[in-house]
Amino acid sequence: MRDPLLLRYVRQTWDSLDPHRALSYRRAVDRDDTVRRVQIDREHEAIVVALEAGDPGTAQRLLAEHRAGGRASFHHYLKAES
Repeated sequence: MRDPLLLRYVRQTWDSLDPHRALSYRRAVDRDDTVRRVQIDREHEAIVVALEAGDPGTAQRLLAEHRAGGRASFHHYLKAES
Protein backbone atom coordinates (compact mmCIF):
# COMPACT_ATOMS: atom_id res chain seq x y z
CA MET A 1 0.00 0.00 0.00
CA ARG A 2 1.28 3.44 -0.89
CA ASP A 3 1.09 6.31 1.54
CA PRO A 4 -0.38 9.30 -0.36
CA LEU A 5 1.23 11.82 2.01
CA LEU A 6 4.64 10.24 1.58
CA LEU A 7 4.23 10.17 -2.20
CA ARG A 8 3.23 13.85 -2.21
CA TYR A 9 6.27 14.71 -0.08
CA VAL A 10 8.59 12.79 -2.40
CA ARG A 11 7.11 14.48 -5.47
CA GLN A 12 7.41 17.95 -3.92
CA THR A 13 10.98 17.29 -2.87
CA TRP A 14 11.84 15.90 -6.31
CA ASP A 15 10.33 18.94 -8.05
CA SER A 16 12.13 21.39 -5.77
CA LEU A 17 15.47 19.80 -6.64
CA ASP A 18 15.06 20.06 -10.43
CA PRO A 19 17.53 22.97 -10.88
CA HIS A 20 20.22 21.33 -8.75
CA ARG A 21 19.69 17.92 -10.32
CA ALA A 22 19.88 19.31 -13.84
CA LEU A 23 23.13 21.13 -13.07
CA SER A 24 24.62 18.15 -11.28
CA TYR A 25 23.90 15.70 -14.08
CA ARG A 26 24.96 18.20 -16.75
CA ARG A 27 28.30 18.69 -15.00
CA ALA A 28 28.78 14.93 -14.72
CA VAL A 29 27.99 14.45 -18.42
CA ASP A 30 30.09 17.45 -19.50
CA ARG A 31 33.08 16.07 -17.61
CA ASP A 32 32.20 12.51 -18.58
CA ASP A 33 32.24 11.87 -14.85
CA THR A 34 31.10 8.26 -14.94
CA VAL A 35 32.47 7.61 -11.45
CA ARG A 36 30.27 10.31 -9.92
CA ARG A 37 27.18 9.17 -11.82
CA VAL A 38 27.72 5.58 -10.62
CA GLN A 39 28.24 6.83 -7.06
CA ILE A 40 24.97 8.82 -7.21
CA ASP A 41 23.10 5.77 -8.49
CA ARG A 42 24.55 3.59 -5.70
CA GLU A 43 23.61 6.15 -3.06
CA HIS A 44 20.04 6.29 -4.37
CA GLU A 45 19.81 2.50 -4.47
CA ALA A 46 21.05 2.19 -0.88
CA ILE A 47 18.41 4.68 0.30
CA VAL A 48 15.65 2.74 -1.48
CA VAL A 49 16.90 -0.58 -0.07
CA ALA A 50 16.82 0.84 3.46
CA LEU A 51 13.28 2.14 2.95
CA GLU A 52 12.10 -1.16 1.51
CA ALA A 53 13.68 -2.98 4.46
CA GLY A 54 11.69 -0.78 6.84
CA ASP A 55 14.81 0.85 8.26
CA PRO A 56 14.05 4.58 8.38
CA GLY A 57 17.07 5.34 10.56
CA THR A 58 19.50 4.00 7.97
CA ALA A 59 17.54 5.66 5.15
CA GLN A 60 17.70 8.99 6.97
CA ARG A 61 21.44 8.66 7.57
CA LEU A 62 22.11 7.68 3.96
CA LEU A 63 19.97 10.53 2.68
CA ALA A 64 21.81 13.03 4.89
CA GLU A 65 25.16 11.73 3.62
CA HIS A 66 23.93 11.89 0.01
CA ARG A 67 22.71 15.46 0.42
CA ALA A 68 25.93 16.54 2.15
CA GLY A 69 27.97 15.10 -0.71
CA GLY A 70 25.79 16.87 -3.25
CA ARG A 71 26.08 20.16 -1.39
CA ALA A 72 29.86 19.85 -1.19
CA SER A 73 30.09 19.04 -4.88
CA PHE A 74 27.82 21.96 -5.76
CA HIS A 75 29.84 24.43 -3.63
CA HIS A 76 33.06 23.16 -5.18
CA TYR A 77 31.58 23.72 -8.63
CA LEU A 78 30.46 27.26 -7.75
CA LYS A 79 33.94 28.15 -6.46
CA ALA A 80 35.53 26.79 -9.62
CA GLU A 81 33.18 28.88 -11.79
CA SER A 82 33.94 32.16 -9.99
